[in-house]
Amino acid sequence: MRTLRQRLTIMAILGLVVITVLFGINQIIQKAANMPPGNGQGTGSGAIAQDVSVWTQTSKYDFDRGLIYQVDTSASPGDVVLAVKMQTILDHFNDQRYINSEESQNISVESGQVALLPLRAEGVLVSNNLLPQHVVRVESFSYEASIPWRASVKVQFSKDGVNWYSSAGTLDGWDKLSEGSHDIDLSNLDWVGVSEFYYKMAFDGGGLLGFMRPAVKEAEFTYAAYHASGSIASMVFDSGVENAQWDSICWDATLSMNATITFEVRASDTFFTRDSATPGWTSVEVEAVSNNSYRASVDLPSGRYKQWRATLSTSDTSTTPILHEVRVYYY
Repeated sequence: MRTLRQRLTIMAILGLVVITVLFGINQIIQKAANMPPGNGQGTGSGAIAQDVSVWTQTSKYDFDRGLIYQVDTSASPGDVVLAVKMQTILDHFNDQRYINSEESQNISVESGQVALLPLRAEGVLVSNNLLPQHVVRVESFSYEASIPWRASVKVQFSKDGVNWYSSAGTLDGWDKLSEGSHDIDLSNLDWVGVSEFYYKMAFDGGGLLGFMRPAVKEAEFTYAAYHASGSIASMVFDSGVENAQWDSICWDATLSMNATITFEVRASDTFFTRDSATPGWTSVEVEAVSNNSYRASVDLPSGRYKQWRATLSTSDTSTTPILHEVRVYYY
């Protein structure tokens, strides 16, 4: 039989054991709750036993250290967007492919020019829609004209084929053409994201019944559109850790219905340059975290040196995907 003193001693010892165990469990829970950001919801796999570090690229300086192809880091500093390119449609008037023959009157299109018909006092040329798709904005209209004494030619523009404007944006206004080659700036129209563009030319023989035949030998329309695709390959990042593992790669982006951003990654313990052919690229499996946040964490290659490449694409060249920030979590 144990004495009362012995029983109390045993109970005290058991109490201390229980308290120690509970304290240990609490420490584990606290440690898990205070994991570095790489192991939380914002990343991928969450390697619980490791300390996760993060490499972030979010500024123009960060992105400019990468390898850029048909993307722009200056239009919205701190973002990557598709680059804008200037496109032109040039009509030498060797045929009527750009001309609406049903609405055009008293003109001839032959021998590389459009001219007022003989014995006609007035004529009009109306173009077809010159735009193949939505564009960022209209830029300019250029021409080469031959305008005899007392004759004249004027032009106006439309984005719907119904309402017509001068280059200054005046409804039912006109721009008078001059002898020779000239450019008309269309920036004041502020036609952004349009999918239609027409021009109308009015020819006046000066009341001489066609003896003075004004003619236009060439017309060129310039517009701005985004490239359909472009890419940015990051600088090569030295993690300082041999055989460093990717926890995940995360990025923030704004995507329209017709735009996408895809990612590839590569890594090696042997240093490579940003444009090296090796190691090969691995496409990542994307998971949407929220409307503007994405991540990938499956089957990412290991290695001390790491690089990512993003490809921006759009099927509507009046809009562009926007890449805001990229974060690489590793351990």
